[in-house]
Amino acid sequence: MLKATVKIKLTRKLSGKCLTHPGYNPERGPGQIKGNCAHCLALYEAIKARDSLIVALRDFEDASKAFEVIRKPRSGKAVPQGAAA
Repeated sequence: MLKATVKIKLTRKLSGKCLTHPGYNPERGPGQIKGNCAHCLALYEAIKARDSLIVALRDFEDASKAFEVIRKPRSGKAVPQGAAA
């Protein structure tokens, strides 16, 4: 039997620019990196890692829905068998 409790909360804000190429947007892809710049490449790798993490979390949610158990909350008081509700 597999029991797993997963609660993930990530908060990370990345605000960075290459000092040499301030106009580079890493979300457009690696084709705009000029001269194999290490800073631009690091920005691109960070965006690529973020995107792959989001895809992995979505895949995990989709795969785990088949095993999800929905439990009903307990009622406050038990009603006797013969009494009208």
